[in-house]
Amino acid sequence: MPDSDLDYAFTTGRLGIAAGDGPDDGDNPDIIWCNEGKVTFIPEQTITKVSAAGGGPATLGQANIVADIDNDGHITYNGKRGVWLVDLTSEKINPVIAEGATHRVEFSGVKANGVAVAFPPVRLRLTRHGDGDGEDNANDITRLMPVNPGASTPIVVGPAGVSVARLETTPDGKLAYTLSDGTEEIAGDLPVGPGGSNEGVAGYIAGDGPTKTALSAALAQGVAPIIPPLVASALATDPTIAEQAAALAQSDAGLARGTDPGMPRAVAADTDEWAEVLTDDSGRVASGTRADGTTYTARLEVSELMGVEHRYADPREGDGEWVEVITDAEGRIAWGIRADGTVRVGRLDSPGITLDDAATQALRTRMGQALRGIVGFGDSMTQGVGSSTTTYPSALAAAIQNAVPVINRGVSGQTSSEVALRTGALEILVTVTGRAIPPSGPVAVTVIPAGTWRSAWTWTFPGSLAGVPGNLVKATDGSWTFTRAAAGDAVTVPPQEPFKSSQQPPAMTGVIYWAGRNNVDVNINPRDLRAVATQVRRLGAPFLVLPVFNAQNEPSGSAGYTNVATVNARYEEIAGADYFDARRWIIAHGLEAAGITPTAADTTAVAEDRIPPSLMADNLHLNASGYQALGAKLANIITRKGWLA
Repeated sequence: MPDSDLDYAFTTGRLGIAAGDGPDDGDNPDIIWCNEGKVTFIPEQTITKVSAAGGGPATLGQANIVADIDNDGHITYNGKRGVWLVDLTSEKINPVIAEGATHRVEFSGVKANGVAVAFPPVRLRLTRHGDGDGEDNANDITRLMPVNPGASTPIVVGPAGVSVARLETTPDGKLAYTLSDGTEEIAGDLPVGPGGSNEGVAGYIAGDGPTKTALSAALAQGVAPIIPPLVASALATDPTIAEQAAALAQSDAGLARGTDPGMPRAVAADTDEWAEVLTDDSGRVASGTRADGTTYTARLEVSELMGVEHRYADPREGDGEWVEVITDAEGRIAWGIRADGTVRVGRLDSPGITLDDAATQALRTRMGQALRGIVGFGDSMTQGVGSSTTTYPSALAAAIQNAVPVINRGVSGQTSSEVALRTGALEILVTVTGRAIPPSGPVAVTVIPAGTWRSAWTWTFPGSLAGVPGNLVKATDGSWTFTRAAAGDAVTVPPQEPFKSSQQPPAMTGVIYWAGRNNVDVNINPRDLRAVATQVRRLGAPFLVLPVFNAQNEPSGSAGYTNVATVNARYEEIAGADYFDARRWIIAHGLEAAGITPTAADTTAVAEDRIPPSLMADNLHLNASGYQALGAKLANIITRKGWLA
């Protein structure tokens, strides 16, 4: 049958991956176009009837059309960009797909320079547009493809409007404003406070007008639901408290001013103890940073307020649930931080807390007494390849006299992405074939994002998917499967469901991260480290990052050395004060720490910024002496940082 007897939908598309910035002049992320893979177009209507010119009616089956991806990411068919499909919305066929999708589009084996890229299948409506020849009216799958939202709250942006661009006062005391479209208006007299002054809040809501009424209603709705039980009880006991508080809120009598001698203020440090402090006029320290880098925040003194008392709990002394609490005289908790990192305020429970850098350091100092253990995440350098007797975690544990457990979670051969996945920091979104976990056995899955996965290795990641415990497995051919740990009923799984690693470090656990040698990638490594750093810092846990080591055949000036140096510079930028340059230390001081007299080869290595061979087992890994020296040094560092205080 001549193809002119039907209408056709010309379809195009281009696929790629956004990666971290590479070694170019700019700082923006790089776009890498996919150059491998197949795109399959599956008709939603598999049988159609047509009136063939000169040949009478015919019944046609609709075959799947499999297109390729060229080196620039474009969808191609028979060597030409774009693919022609039967228009299943055309009146020349019967039945017609009047609305909804006409084709299911699936992606398989898609890669960008060897990195697998997982695109979920989509259902699209592909039609012939207008009266053109098709190529000028192409269906671009990028424009048509829906994108599943992430876990964040979607924000709908409406049409642009007019806003206030500038506020100013006129010579005669009026308030004037200029809108973004250039319109200038006089709003009226400036609002003033008591006695005609422009100080205080009370002047803005003076009298019993609508402003005060609206503000009172907002306060009632916004504050009442979160008043802790002990405060609510006090208000019920003495109603005059509420009346007095309302009167105070509507006056300027209780407003703190800069001249208030009780207000904390920054003062110049006049002793060797403090680098920066906040004090009141009496010299009492509210918070500060000492010269040794530790921080101090005054404890809340509320023992005389309504029977409330403040205390710190130590899980090692029997109170395992709480790290810090505020209770009333009967022990009822008004506020507290649990040992697992969650927070309780009255009857409200939050999933956790996010702190800025200063607050995180303060919380670390406070929580150091409750440190439950230390875990080392990494590759063969953490596992201890090169020595049958000593690893840096074992040397660290001995040096701190086993004050807390030290767990070795090093896995030889793993990349930074594979290590970050085990920590639970790198979120992997899994789409299950058939949208369900079967009662037993493995099921094929696709994963997003595309990390750096070692193609010649098989990895098993224990964890859970949609609440079902099991193992996520990456095979040597780059395919992924999920196998549940125990048989059970089939479980429906929505697309892009997060995988939860069971090796995520527990709360109150210090983390030492040493990974990246197996993929010295200036794009992927920093991304993976940033994910781990965000995870650990969100819990307020102690954190230490170690650099990638250059190999013995990577002296200063070599391409390998330069790549390692670039990655380590990114590591230090991300980790900040949590970065320890173990590579530089072991080159400069490792032999002395291990009690080894330098050989001629050691002297040459130090001059070339390589680790002395006397501390090496092979081209890359430390020997027992090297691991012993490093573990002892790390014990010294975490002790100085207050991990074990």
